Amino acid sequence: MLICSAQLAPSFFRDVAGVIFDCDGVLFDSWNANKTFYNAVLAELGLPPMAPEDEAYVHAHAVHESYARIVPAERLHEVGEAARRVDYAANVLPSLELEPGLVDLLEDLMAASVRLGIDTNRTTTLDMVVERFGFERYFSPIVGAHMAGPKPDPASVALILREWGIAASQVAFVGDSSVDEATAKAAGVRFWAYKNGNLDAELYVPDFPTLRAALQKCYAAS
Repeated sequence: MLICSAQLAPSFFRDVAGVIFDCDGVLFDSWNANKTFYNAVLAELGLPPMAPEDEAYVHAHAVHESYARIVPAERLHEVGEAARRVDYAANVLPSLELEPGLVDLLEDLMAASVRLGIDTNRTTTLDMVVERFGFERYFSPIVGAHMAGPKPDPASVALILREWGIAASQVAFVGDSSVDEATAKAAGVRFWAYKNGNLDAELYVPDFPTLRAALQKCYAAS
């Protein structure tokens, strides 16, 4: 696996016409926000908070899969009402902060006519996140698990590729989890691991300023 740096050959990026980003853990750090939300739902049900391994699971998986893991099967019918009692906008959304350097990177990619999309396992909270950060300025399409099936089903990536009209070989998927890795591989796109060196990826990206510097070298050489 290559490590992203300004020393990468400019040719590494030249055929990249589109970049798909995972949402949680990539565009922003949402670990504590996810933990807060799911533990609040559990509290509404009178259940104990999640174990550490469950926190890791819900961070990467779709909401229905997450509930199936952390809530006893006989009480899953109560989850919808419990979740509605949790004020996500007031108690969870404010804790989300964009990853450093993200906006500058997106601006550079747009200036280079690179298509940008989001593929996330979020569902009901996706619109709130998009509105909070103004993601519609940068990303199209923005695909949630309710639109094409949850990752690692590659249908979400296929939907994006169809809209763009770009070959899979010209697209990179930036993700931070094994679910993202599996999605990219199943869809046949390049996979770049964000802040997670334990994944099987073409490129390891330690942060967005580093990726931006490498891309700027590529564009300067074009």
